[in-house]
Order: sequence, then structure tokens, then C-alpha cells
Amino acid sequence: MEKIQIKPIVFIFLFFLLNSCAVNVQQSDKRKGPSNIASIEEDPSILNKVSDIPIPSNSLVDKDKTFVIGSGEEWIGRLSLINNDKKNNIFDFFLKNMSNYSYKKKNIKENNVSTLIYENNKKVIFIKLSELKIEKTFIEITATPVN
Repeated sequence: MEKIQIKPIVFIFLFFLLNSCAVNVQQSDKRKGPSNIASIEEDPSILNKVSDIPIPSNSLVDKDKTFVIGSGEEWIGRLSLINNDKKNNIFDFFLKNMSNYSYKKKNIKENNVSTLIYENNKKVIFIKLSELKIEKTFIEITATPVN
């Protein structure tokens, strides 16, 4: 039986061939927030639909992760925002301002990902805050009707 010898040049050729066929796959880390930077912009049309909760100034809308149905006090869905302020400041902003919109605090959890839950007679608001980068915060606000 004959031994088959593969020369080093064949290994090099196979390495480059396989390497050129490789596809880069990036897994998204949901804690880091948006995946498509082009979809993040100041969008008054979406922000004007939501009038019954406070919105931190200079917030940009992540259109890929935002889904809002209705408007005014009747909106439901998810509003995803990016803000250039620190997570702690955004957390304090909601703590101070949600009661001005007739919401009562139901639950608060301050951690790496902070959660605030508020309720009025029409809906429940879930606010999730996570740090994107130093002094940037990903804000996810979900509004659901009260049963």
C-alpha cells in the first residue's frame, strides 16, 4: 500500500481557500442595544405619538426596535431610545417624572439592567434601562393595557 504525501503547499492552498469562503457572523448582544446605527435618529413623528409619559430630552429613536400602535394616551407597544446621559441619571429622571403623568410606582429594580414598572387606570409601563457605553443609555419602554 502506497503512502499519500501531501505537500505543504497544498495545506497553504486549502487554508486560503477555506478562509476565503468563511462568513463573519456577529451575534448581537441585546444588552448593548441597537444593532443598526442607521436606524437611530431623532424622530418627532414617533415621539409625538407618545404623550402620556415623560421622554428624556435628546433621546433618539431606535426604529428597528420600536413598535408603537395608537397615539396620545392610547398608545401601546415598545419605544426604544438611545440617550447620551448616564443610566443613573435616566433612572432618576423617570423616578421624578412618572408621577406627574398620573402613574403609580409598582416595582423598581436597580441593577446592571434597571427596571421600573408603573401603572395607571389604563395601562402598565415597563421601563428597562441598560448602559450602552460610558454615558450612553438604552431605554426600552413597553406599554400594555391593564386588564
